[in-house]
Amino acid sequence: MLYIDQFVYKNKMCHFHPLEKVIFAFVTILLSVTTDKMAVHLAIMAVMLSLLVFKAGTPVTVVGKLLLAPTGFLLAGGLSLAVTVNVSAAGMLVALTIGNFYLGVTATSLALATGVLLRSLSAVSALYFLVLTTPMTDLLHVLQLLRVPAMVIELVMLIYRFIFVFIETAFSIYAA
Repeated sequence: MLYIDQFVYKNKMCHFHPLEKVIFAFVTILLSVTTDKMAVHLAIMAVMLSLLVFKAGTPVTVVGKLLLAPTGFLLAGGLSLAVTVNVSAAGMLVALTIGNFYLGVTATSLALATGVLLRSLSAVSALYFLVLTTPMTDLLHVLQLLRVPAMVIELVMLIYRFIFVFIETAFSIYAA
């Protein structure tokens, strides 16, 4: 059993119907992807993380550690969105001269990077809510209820199983 699976099977929201959690998570992900309001993204993150910690009983340290990986990738991507290259320093908040070009940050690029970062983090927090409160067997059952093709469900099961095989192999290689 994976470390995360311990929290999935022992959370306080396991008695909620999995279809309700799936619908709630996907509606929230859809809302976070389609809106441009920073307040909505912050509210989604606050609600989802509060539900995980206070309602489901997942420790804050676990949620924090799980958020570190996507946050690192998103910060790197946000940095690439925030930094622009131009032939003039006009409009840049901060600029660094490199030859005939200026490497810097504009208000527009900073707003874009912040928006993408918040949008992504709110969607990730909604996905973590679903993953940390619903066991895989329940998710597969919901997929069957939603009439997802059997081939897709089989692929999901195989991928989930091979995650365990991959982790076990990685531990064996590390031990060797």
